[in-house]
Amino acid sequence: EIRAHKADLLARLAANADPLPLTQDQRDSIREAIAERAAIQEYDGGLFRSEAENQATRAMRVYRYCLTDKPTDWLVMIAPGCDLDEARRTLVGQFGAGRLIDVRESAS
Repeated sequence: EIRAHKADLLARLAANADPLPLTQDQRDSIREAIAERAAIQEYDGGLFRSEAENQATRAMRVYRYCLTDKPTDWLVMIAPGCDLDEARRTLVGQFGAGRLIDVRESAS
């Protein structure tokens, strides 16, 4: 019985588990995305660098999600200006509703 429902059981367990904290590499990638967005706002939007950085930081959203393929692995989605519902729709569009187990906003 367990073998027959292994994928579903693992998915349910993963949905109840909290993601591990972000790794240093993941935090570095987020900082890089913020810096890139700030640079665009500075040069294309004509903002002062400090204001561009503040806006980019406030707009940054980081989501953690897991898929049925590896239900215990929480992946990272960097999505500036995207709310949780938009993030979920994007992930469903990319992976399909049947593969997405859970998506949560990260405390980055």
